[in-house]
Amino acid sequence: SMAGHHASQDHHSKFAAAYVFAMLLSILIWRRLGTCILGKARMKRVQISEYTIMYTFLLWLVADSMRKALPLMPQLVSQDLPGLEKSLNDTIDRTHDVAFNMTKVLGDLSLEPYPYLRWASVFTPVPVLLTWVMCVWDTWRHVRVMWFQGGSIGSSNRSHDRAVQIIALPTAFALMSFSAVTRVWDVMCNSFSEDVARFPTWEERTEVAFNFYQAHYQIADLYE
Repeated sequence: SMAGHHASQDHHSKFAAAYVFAMLLSILIWRRLGTCILGKARMKRVQISEYTIMYTFLLWLVADSMRKALPLMPQLVSQDLPGLEKSLNDTIDRTHDVAFNMTKVLGDLSLEPYPYLRWASVFTPVPVLLTWVMCVWDTWRHVRVMWFQGGSIGSSNRSHDRAVQIIALPTAFALMSFSAVTRVWDVMCNSFSEDVARFPTWEERTEVAFNFYQAHYQIADLYE
């Protein structure tokens, strides 16, 4: 049963966009200060470690999102409608939400008529992780050239560095897209974070959750 669980966990993707922005801003500031302190020659070697930190941080964000979404998986896989109905009865105050229609809500949340859509949703973390792996691999190919072949050519290093920055964007896009998907999971499992659960009616909660969903995709489009 999901009863009592809907507001107990912080949302896994609540600050993902802010974390990514803070990381990129920190790297930019470090590059400005590091060049002044260490000089361009030394920064060229240190710069490669930035990529390791960046991808490690992105992987941590992805893994943390998946870890905190994990408790929803049994409900998503089983489509336990009786358990969901009990959860809704425990968390919806009918005195404030007089328009709530249990039959309609359960019908809207059920994916039993769409089994392929349900499993495509459940396996969303797979392409997210594959995106991270592909970005790391392509970044390593550029780093290898910067370190071992083009290290003495400043313009070449700059070109490879810009390429790496572009290559990293699909991982940020995948992270924000996954954050949007988890907002839908929250609705399907009646497992809202505190920023949504504070609203008294089901309609308000779902409206706010889908506003977050759209915001995550808008941020993903920005990185794209």
